[in-house]
Amino acid sequence: MILPHEPPKNRDLKAFVTSAYFYPTSKSLGSNALALVMSMNLGQFKQDYLEIQSGKPMDSTEIVIWAKNGTHSRLVSTPYIRVTPHDNCQMITVFATVQLIPNVKNILLISDDGSTEVPFTLPDYQKRDLVVCWSPLYVTEQWQNFILAMHIYKKFGGFVHIYLISCISSLFALMKKYESAGYLKIQPWYRVNFPFIHPLHVDPYVGIELQNQASSHTDCLLQYKESAEFITFLDMDEILIPRSAPSYVEEFQKILNKREQISHIEFSIENYKMSVARDSLKFSIPQMLATLKYTYSTENSRKIVAIPRNLNFTWIYPVPTHSNGMRFLRTDENVITKLKTIKWTNPKFKTDNFPLPLYLNTTEFLILGDQVEQIEDDFQQITEKFETNLILPDLPNQLYYYNDVKTCLAKTYHSFLNSVIYGSVKCPGPQMCKFKKYRDVKCVHVNATHEFVEKLTPITYYFASNPYFTADIGCRPH
Repeated sequence: MILPHEPPKNRDLKAFVTSAYFYPTSKSLGSNALALVMSMNLGQFKQDYLEIQSGKPMDSTEIVIWAKNGTHSRLVSTPYIRVTPHDNCQMITVFATVQLIPNVKNILLISDDGSTEVPFTLPDYQKRDLVVCWSPLYVTEQWQNFILAMHIYKKFGGFVHIYLISCISSLFALMKKYESAGYLKIQPWYRVNFPFIHPLHVDPYVGIELQNQASSHTDCLLQYKESAEFITFLDMDEILIPRSAPSYVEEFQKILNKREQISHIEFSIENYKMSVARDSLKFSIPQMLATLKYTYSTENSRKIVAIPRNLNFTWIYPVPTHSNGMRFLRTDENVITKLKTIKWTNPKFKTDNFPLPLYLNTTEFLILGDQVEQIEDDFQQITEKFETNLILPDLPNQLYYYNDVKTCLAKTYHSFLNSVIYGSVKCPGPQMCKFKKYRDVKCVHVNATHEFVEKLTPITYYFASNPYFTADIGCRPH
């Protein structure tokens, strides 16, 4: 595990600020605290490094911050901490935090020869049991997974936060209905960009890891740090169903068993296959769950449920970071169900008495019959109350992008996750997977304003503003 011993040599440092949260109060960061998440061009210069270790200060360069509140100001400096635990990509996710002054109105990041004022927001303070942070979604079309996940999380006390890049337009309309019903929040996830900077210096199109996924996870952790009891970071095709308790909070509390100084719980991911309705008017959650079958896998991947007061940043997968005396807990009392293989068809059953799916290769049920009924009832209520039935006929009845994405990621990324040669893997950048263009497939895509910034020393800071969704760009990965 590695720690750079001095700043990268002969390089113009560029930092894109993806998150800036100001906490009037915080149980872990302190009062009047600022938390920053940035993508910086620190990677792929391995001759400058001795070690790389997630959770360690990067180098002797510090971030200088000037905070103003109208009557007072304060100038402070703080080191930035590495989040990305490898050096395969040019862009590295970093985290920084420092305490400022009350009632901050302006926050400026100071360089030797100038300053950059960055927008900031307050974190969420509405109490929540579990927040499920989805990895950034792009060219997304699996509406069946979306509906199933929404109602399972709602049933057991979860709230979903979606980082959205692009998706089928009809699915976006459905997401907006669920957002208005209080099931989720959609956050535009715009790309890291450095206007008018030559790719030789920094190229976010190929040099940033998986749609800046580590930054999205850390953003979500910071956004709900003060409001959520627990936070997890999953893909849309990964679902956690409580086994030992009627809610997420009760199950996680049982697993923790009053242990303290725990930063997160690690769950293994187990693969399942299923068939889903091609025709949205024939969609049924009980029918979808009835086709769920466990498929053994040797992938041995894990993901975490975080105790947010004990964790400030996170990568895509668990990393062995022990900060502030914290430990992690690995459990085998439950698993994350991954919908690995999905067949679009119209499943046929001779009866409406659908069988229940089994937990792994045991005879125990993955979910109980009365729970399935309650989830289906919730789906029907949403359909009637929020008129999602008007959107359902417009949902796609075939896959356009999913199989290409799945094949590409398997070849270029997932097959190396448990490999000793991972350190030599090409950076899985946003443009690594190519997609066929379909003229008749309508998509929405995120966009934002990226301002030109004059070069500063030692770090030039960039950011985006005014994010919005548009139908003019089409289905693209970033």
